[in-house]
Amino acid sequence: MLSAGFLSRISRRNVTRSLLMLSLAVALLGARQVPLIDPEPIDVPAGMSVEKVANVIEWATRKRQWWVDKSEPGRMVVVQLVQGHRAKVAITYDAKTVKIQYVSSQKLAYEARPDGSRVIHPRYLAWVTNLRTDILRDLNAPPEE
Repeated sequence: MLSAGFLSRISRRNVTRSLLMLSLAVALLGARQVPLIDPEPIDVPAGMSVEKVANVIEWATRKRQWWVDKSEPGRMVVVQLVQGHRAKVAITYDAKTVKIQYVSSQKLAYEARPDGSRVIHPRYLAWVTNLRTDILRDLNAPPEE
């Protein structure tokens, strides 16, 4: 038969393990942040009009299911909304470059730290990287005939 002391040790051991697992889970949740660095600007191919650049950006945002929140010449603010997670970026452009910059987010663990660094959930970086890749690819695609 099992003694009361043995059962007490098992219970303490289980409580200790549970507390350690909970601490680990909390620590891992904090690790779900990565440095937020705006992507490198994209060079626009020589001779491309600003209107064509704007069309490429609009097409790329639609393909990746971003929606245009605001649009004015040389600047678009676009939003991605997936399962309650929201990211907003500004895309500035001209005939030479396209730049994507973080504006705001919700439920993506964004944090501006006292040292000036910023962190965010890796999902944001994946969304922005995919958007940048599509814009770059479409800007450099052969012209339609």
